[in-house]
Amino acid sequence: PERERPYIVRNIAATRDAMGMGEATLTSDAFELNTDKDKIDLVANEASVRNIRIWDPSAEVLGRTFPQLQRVRDYYRINDVDIDRYPLNGQTTQVVLSVRDLNTANVPRDSWAAEHLQYTHGYGAIVAPANAKEDSGEPSFVLRDVPAVSDAPELELDEPAIYFGENLSSYIMTGTKQREIDFQNDEGTQYAAYDGKDGVALDNIVKRAAFALRFADYNPVISNQIDGDSKIHYVRDIRDRVELLAPFLHYDADPYPVIVDGRVQWVLDAYTTTNMYPYGQTADISQLTDGSGLDHRFNYVRNSVKAVVDAYDGTVDFYVM
Repeated sequence: PERERPYIVRNIAATRDAMGMGEATLTSDAFELNTDKDKIDLVANEASVRNIRIWDPSAEVLGRTFPQLQRVRDYYRINDVDIDRYPLNGQTTQVVLSVRDLNTANVPRDSWAAEHLQYTHGYGAIVAPANAKEDSGEPSFVLRDVPAVSDAPELELDEPAIYFGENLSSYIMTGTKQREIDFQNDEGTQYAAYDGKDGVALDNIVKRAAFALRFADYNPVISNQIDGDSKIHYVRDIRDRVELLAPFLHYDADPYPVIVDGRVQWVLDAYTTTNMYPYGQTADISQLTDGSGLDHRFNYVRNSVKAVVDAYDGTVDFYVM
């Protein structure tokens, strides 16, 4: 033990440092736990008490409730429900939120044009305070329905179309002779035309043939719905998109949406790792979520980057943390 002691000390110090918990970055503060309810000042802690969460965002609870109440159409998909905080009526409020991604497999018409030209995007976000419910027991949605209805100015969506999201594997085309379906409601079908930055122009037969080969699909070559103003959009899954742009980073398994300036943005946590940090102890990854970007051997990890993907035009920004 005496011979091993210096190496054990180095191992502990290096492991803490590699996980960002070295002595230089940590401070200790004593917290007096008060268990006497008569001495707890609820008024002084009103903000915390008001935000006590009554909704469980897990797949078993809101993962079923949100789709039942707010999916609206079978060709929309609510992948999961996330937690965030927004100023609602001037008060920072914890909310549960999600978006409606497109579920191409469930579009109502089984044709190439329907899957790739007409039904091109999901629509809108769903937000409910985590601390409130209706008399019926349902969440009190403050952003809901199609078209989007918002009870909070902070959540108004100027651009509700979701072209980039989770679990999107196929390509779409915009600017074709076939009109894009924006959404459908009691008033009928509403149409839209994509006006974002994304897309490769299909302005000559060589490009059309190249993409026909790329996707093993002859329709981009033979379709009379495509003209010089048409564009093709692919790599629309946000995880695939950031991994192609920065493959040297490792990404969290659960991207989450945020509403910023009237647009939906996806945020992905990205990590820097190595398995060669001197004296560092290998991390235990047995409890990680399936699909995590950290499902490999490492003894150093840092949440070094936030990747942000615009849900409408696919623009990606990487923020070094």
